[in-house]
Amino acid sequence: MRLSLKIQLFQIFLLPVLSLRLIGAAETTSIPLNTSVYITDVANLTTLQTTTEGVIQASANYTSTEPVSLTDTATAPPPPASGSITIYLPLIIRRCQHTIELNVSVADARTNYSTVKPGDTVCVMAGSRNKLTLKNFRGTVENPITFINHGGQVLFNQTSDFGISARNSQFIRITGTGNFDIIYGFKIDGNYSAGVSLTDKSSNFEVDHIEVARANYDGILAKTDAVCPDGSTNQYDYDGDGQVKGDLNDIINRSTFTQYNSIFHDNYIHDTLTEGFYVGSSFYSQGESVTCENGSQVVMPPLVKGVEIYNNIVEDTGWDGIQVGSAVENCAIHHNKIYRDSWQVKSSQESGIMNNKGSVCDIYNNLIQDGGGPGIYVQGNGNNKIYNNLIINPGQNNSQYVGYGIKVTTGSNTGNSIYVWHNTIINPKETGISFQNLYGSDNMVQNNIIIQSSGISNSHIVYDSHTVAAITNNLKARSLLEAKFTNPSAGDYSLRFDSPAVDAGVDLSTQGINTDYQGGIRPQGGGFDLGAFEFGTGTAELH
Repeated sequence: MRLSLKIQLFQIFLLPVLSLRLIGAAETTSIPLNTSVYITDVANLTTLQTTTEGVIQASANYTSTEPVSLTDTATAPPPPASGSITIYLPLIIRRCQHTIELNVSVADARTNYSTVKPGDTVCVMAGSRNKLTLKNFRGTVENPITFINHGGQVLFNQTSDFGISARNSQFIRITGTGNFDIIYGFKIDGNYSAGVSLTDKSSNFEVDHIEVARANYDGILAKTDAVCPDGSTNQYDYDGDGQVKGDLNDIINRSTFTQYNSIFHDNYIHDTLTEGFYVGSSFYSQGESVTCENGSQVVMPPLVKGVEIYNNIVEDTGWDGIQVGSAVENCAIHHNKIYRDSWQVKSSQESGIMNNKGSVCDIYNNLIQDGGGPGIYVQGNGNNKIYNNLIINPGQNNSQYVGYGIKVTTGSNTGNSIYVWHNTIINPKETGISFQNLYGSDNMVQNNIIIQSSGISNSHIVYDSHTVAAITNNLKARSLLEAKFTNPSAGDYSLRFDSPAVDAGVDLSTQGINTDYQGGIRPQGGGFDLGAFEFGTGTAELH
C-alpha cells in the first residue's frame, strides 16, 4: 500500500527553517514555518503504525541548529484496504529560550530570570518537584510570556502553601500542553494549600491544562487583596525599590489596581477542601476589615474586568465548584462540567457556580450534576444571562435554602434585570428556579424545563411578589416521562420528536440565543424548543 503523507506544520514558537526527513522517505526537505507540505514516496515508512481505534503514528528525524522538540501523533480514520490516504500530522516545533530545572523554586524576572522578555518561552522541566513561584514577569498583549511543561509531566507532589504561584506578573500563560500524549502537563497532587495561585497584582493571564488534586483550600485562586491605606500591611515590593512596609507606592486597593483578563480553560480540579476556582474578591459591597497600625479599617478590594472560565472539569469540591466575585464586566463561565460540589456542607459556600457580589457573568452551556447546593447561585450586579445549562439533582445537602436548580437574589444589584433561559433542571431537592431579584423592569424566566418529582416544596418556580418579570413558556413537569426525553435513564436529556417542549418556546433570537447546549442551531423546526436541547441537533452526550 502506498501512502501520501501530509504534514501540517503549526507555528508555535519562531524558528526560521526546520530541515525534516521522515524515516523511509527519499530525501530531506526544508520546511519554512507556517506552511503545509506533502511528502509522498513513504511506502516504506517503517515507523507507521495503525490500531483498531484508527490511531496513526509516524516518527520524524530532524536536523537543525536550534533546540527543538517534536510531537508527532495524530488521529485519523482507519486506512482503507488499498489506495492512498492522507494523514494530518501536527508537528509542534518549540524553542525553549529559557528552562526552569527541578531544583529552581523561584523564577524572578528581577534576578535569576532577568533575561526573559515578551514573547519568550520558558520550559519547566519534567519530573517531581516542590512549589514554583513566578515573580515580576511582564509580557505584552501581542507577546505574552509562556511557561510550559517540557519533556513530560511536571508533578508537584510535596508540601507547601501552593504548587504554582504567579506574583506581580502580567501577560503570561501557564500551560500544560507540552506533550500531545499528556492532557495535563502540570499536575499538583501533594499537600498544598492551593494548587495554583495568581496574586499580588498579577493580571492578564491564561491558565490551562493543569490538574489540581486534593488541595487543602482552593484548586485555583486568582485575586489580589487590598491592604491598609498607611501601607502597614503591604505584602509585596511592586515598584522594586527595596521597601515594602509603609511604602505608599505599594498600596493595593480598588483605586490602585484592577485585575484584567483572567482566562482559565481545560483544567481538571478535584477533591479540594474549599472552592475549585476562587476568582476575585467576595467583599465587593462591604469591603474587608484589616488591622492597621492605627486600628481596624475597612478597605475596598480591587475589581476584576474580563474573566473567562471554560472547558474545565471540576469534581468533589468542599465548597463552591466555581466562584467569581467582583467581576464587574466581560465575564463568561461556560462549557464546564461540575460534579458533586459542596460536600463540606459549609453555609454560604454551597453551589456549583457562584456569581458572587459585584459580578456580571453570563453562565451558559454548563453541566452541573449531583451538587450539594444550588446548581447556579446569582447575587451580583444583574444584567447577566443564565442559559443552556443542564443541572441534574441539585441541592443534595441538608443545609437550609440550598435545594435549588438556579437561585437568583438581589445581591449587589441596584437596578438591572436578569435573564434565565433554556435551562434543563432535573429533580432539584426543593425548587427548580428561585427568582428573587427585586430590581429591573424586564427580568425573564423563559423556555426552561423543570422536572420536580419529589422535592421538599414540590415547586417548580418561585419568585418574589415585587419582582417584575416575564415568567412564561416553561415546562413544569412531575416526571421524566412527562417531558419525553430521549433516554433519561441513560443520562440523555435531549428531546424526543413528540416532547411537549418542542416548538413551545419564545423566540429569543433577538437576545442572542441562537444555539443549544450542544452548539446546535436554534430553532430547528417551527419554533424554539424548551430546555437546554433543541430537537434535531444530534445525539446528546450521556450524563
